[in-house]
Amino acid sequence: MIKPGISISSCLLLQAPIWSSNGLSDQSSATILFAIREDQDAAESLGINTTLYKTIALCLSAVLTGLAGAFYTSYMGYIDPKVVFALHDISIVAIMVVMVGGVATFGGPIVGAFIMVMLAEVIRTIRSWALPIIHFSEFFLLSSSFMCRTGSWAICLN
Repeated sequence: MIKPGISISSCLLLQAPIWSSNGLSDQSSATILFAIREDQDAAESLGINTTLYKTIALCLSAVLTGLAGAFYTSYMGYIDPKVVFALHDISIVAIMVVMVGGVATFGGPIVGAFIMVMLAEVIRTIRSWALPIIHFSEFFLLSSSFMCRTGSWAICLN
């Protein structure tokens, strides 16, 4: 059963990172964050307070992650440690989505989410309890070694 309130709030929650990244990309702070990402020592030598900007980026990321966690909790109604800390569930999949899709790309996490959801559904059809974890771990190692910096988003564009 689809709840209309959850559908609307999930669409708004999906727009929050897009709004924040679009608002940040036009400002000089985006250039400063790119400089810190590329070479922190060079940015510090130019007089940029890297600690301040890294703290701002961490806080923005924490706010968006907290909103997503609060939404997930209200959607599920109950959170169990088995669900949150399982290797084949939410915690590791969120990291793998970005790694598979591509780091520092706009459409990469969308492509990564599509690939990871499809992979999880294929693996879920396997009856044995140990095989999904093994296959998921194999895919994690392969994706982290081959696609960590560019991701499948860059592969799709080329």
